[in-house]
Amino acid sequence: MKRFLLVVGLLLGFSGTGIADSLQAPSLWKNQRGSELRVTSVRNGRFTGTFTNFDPNYKCVGIPYPVTGITSGGPTMFTVNFVKCNTVTKWSGNALGLGMSTQWVLRYAGQTQTGFDIFFRLQ
Repeated sequence: MKRFLLVVGLLLGFSGTGIADSLQAPSLWKNQRGSELRVTSVRNGRFTGTFTNFDPNYKCVGIPYPVTGITSGGPTMFTVNFVKCNTVTKWSGNALGLGMSTQWVLRYAGQTQTGFDIFFRLQ
């Protein structure tokens, strides 16, 4: 928990040095489990790209899937349909400067899991 609070504090600290809309194209974001969000297009508050899961605790590792989302200079939401795994995950949070803190909801076979991800902008 202390680590999570430290990361959130760092993200908020970066927010003053960041750009107005952190989700620009092209950009690459990586979360604490190594998964990657590549933003390839941003237009009128909507963005597209790919999401590649690298968390070995979940299926569909290493396969880039299309991602769609919305952003408005901070509040950000995006969805990935992991077709081969019959799973849909939605993230929502805030992109602030060089970081993005999100909460996710994963749906699989009628079950729901939730969690948190911290993404750092690499490019």
